[in-house]
Amino acid sequence: FYILILLLTLFSLTFLKGKGPILIFLAFLFLVQFRCALLPPISFKAFSKKECYLEGIIQRVYDKGVLIKAATFNGERVSGEAFVVGVKGEEGERFLGKGVVLKASTYESPFIYLSEKRILRKPAGWRKFAVRLRKKARAYLEKDFPRGERALIEGVLWGEKRDVPFYLKQEFMETGTSHLLAVSGLHVGIIFFCFYFLFSRLSFPLYIRFSFAFLPSLFYCALAGFTPSVLRAFLMLLLGMIGWIYGGRKMLLSTLSLSALILLIWEPAYLFNLGFELSFLSVLGLALLYPPLFEICDFYPTSARKLFVASFSVQILTMPLIVREFGMISLVSPLVNLLVIPLLPLFLFLLIFLLFSYFAFPLLSYVLLPFVHFLAFLVLRIIEFFSSLPLSYANLASFAAIPIWLFLLGSIFYLFKRFRIQLKQLLFVSLLLLNFLLYFALLSRPSCRVIFFDVGEGDAALISTPQGSILVDGGPSSFILQKKLRRYGIKRVDYLVLSHPHQDHIEGFSLFFFDPRVKALITALYPDSPEWKELKDSFLGEVVEVEEEKAFKLGDLTMKLSLIDVPGEIENDRQLILKVSWDGFSILFTGDSGKEVQEEALSKDWIKSTILKVPQHGSQDFLPQFIHKINPLAAIISVGRNNRYNHPSKEVLKELQGVRVYRTDRDGDIILEEEKGTYKIFTFH
Repeated sequence: FYILILLLTLFSLTFLKGKGPILIFLAFLFLVQFRCALLPPISFKAFSKKECYLEGIIQRVYDKGVLIKAATFNGERVSGEAFVVGVKGEEGERFLGKGVVLKASTYESPFIYLSEKRILRKPAGWRKFAVRLRKKARAYLEKDFPRGERALIEGVLWGEKRDVPFYLKQEFMETGTSHLLAVSGLHVGIIFFCFYFLFSRLSFPLYIRFSFAFLPSLFYCALAGFTPSVLRAFLMLLLGMIGWIYGGRKMLLSTLSLSALILLIWEPAYLFNLGFELSFLSVLGLALLYPPLFEICDFYPTSARKLFVASFSVQILTMPLIVREFGMISLVSPLVNLLVIPLLPLFLFLLIFLLFSYFAFPLLSYVLLPFVHFLAFLVLRIIEFFSSLPLSYANLASFAAIPIWLFLLGSIFYLFKRFRIQLKQLLFVSLLLLNFLLYFALLSRPSCRVIFFDVGEGDAALISTPQGSILVDGGPSSFILQKKLRRYGIKRVDYLVLSHPHQDHIEGFSLFFFDPRVKALITALYPDSPEWKELKDSFLGEVVEVEEEKAFKLGDLTMKLSLIDVPGEIENDRQLILKVSWDGFSILFTGDSGKEVQEEALSKDWIKSTILKVPQHGSQDFLPQFIHKINPLAAIISVGRNNRYNHPSKEVLKELQGVRVYRTDRDGDIILEEEKGTYKIFTFH
């Protein structure tokens, strides 16, 4: 099988010349299908939640689990990656484990819990050396750099993203610079060209200089652990440079196809890997679109034109996948990359020498540290600034990616060829329209807006005012909350309010771990809750603990909080109730208050409100007199579709007769806007 592939590849490259890429492409389509039949991706096998046996090699070790390269699943050979919890191990270790599948998806790595593990093979010596080197370097970096800068440095050095705060990942995603946090062909290429430039000063033959320059690149990839993304980058660089040096751009397409073929034969599951797809589309964009776009953008200086056109070429071809996966496209990516990418070679080169100085010449590290500090700080500030712009990205979550991509691609070439419109004119008109859009958006902005997010069986609501925003509870999933915030263009939250630390209210708050932009977390004391303790320990701003009652002012908005604690063993008996008021209008947030808490709250004269967020998703554990005392004009029920608790109960709905009732399971997101003493409620699916 492998000999057949090798002969076919050599034949196509040697004798068919210009037709080589086409033949290789057709060959890899056929051979990958054949190979997948022999070695199917684990994602297709792991849908059963029954007991399973999994064999694999550990690729990365994290605090809560390990990422493995799967070898067999229930005795059958498979390919692809899986995230495993319940067991620990060393990077490079091969093991056999027994457990159950917690989550499986066709296009994502399965999530598996293992209760037993048996080691089959210890890690190789080079792997242990690389891990020790990374751990020692990590200790030095923790001592010398703050969290944000350290996260950027570890991402650039070896693609380690486990300590990158979520808000920072969001900023990189919104500005189209996520590739900086993963070892890609760009990083490996920088190492190669830096050393190739050094060796070019020596009078060695081309192939000798070429080989010498690849040795540091190989060591760098080994240090990063030869993860799939690193292996992909190294092979693409190796074959791509061979093709470029000996055959130019046409040969580059052949070698790109060849590298795809080799990787997919080695690991068929790469075909369903987003990183693999984006890597090859990026290089394909450079090969196909860079030359014509470079000729069109002749008004730029040559150096700036190369960076701008390279970024734009990559973004055009990768757009469908980015929209499919993240539901958004960065509008500032070409400009941000134009500023950041020129800094990356120097930054990476200084980091390599900093690591070398840590181990060999410690005194030299004190000379390099200020320069590395400055570059890391500069990169983070550039990304933070462009991410904070009102329209740094377009939210395309509710649109099909392919039609938008085809429309944009066709429009660009049509305008250039039909009307001979220069890119600078196109950019000027776009910026003018953008300013008008921003101006009218600011004019029509309501003085206060409240969004009750449809997060399933959980609670999450955002109060937005010109002075800041308040998130009341975070829902059951950070992923769902992230999509909701992105959908409405919410880039930051100033205050967090937690009613109680149940999973369906607290889980989404993990988005704001180590986020310096959040000013305060308002909560009661729950010392027995590990989730609450993790939230408090991971929070950088002020933690305001409410013991009885507190009141806060945010512009014209007033927040009144009351902690109601009744005897009981569950956290529903200790609830933080919040009333938000402005201009004679008010909303009462009741968390998961049960009958005992509601009975205690009846003694509060201030709980009467215009809008009631119904307690506990409309549970039958309620007091009719509680609803009667509040006497709301409208009621909001945050509840999941087809939930197992049969929420909301018929008894609650009966008591709310005569009140306008909105439900997230039926109405989607519920949006309330207030302007000049009047309010309106509308829904959005």
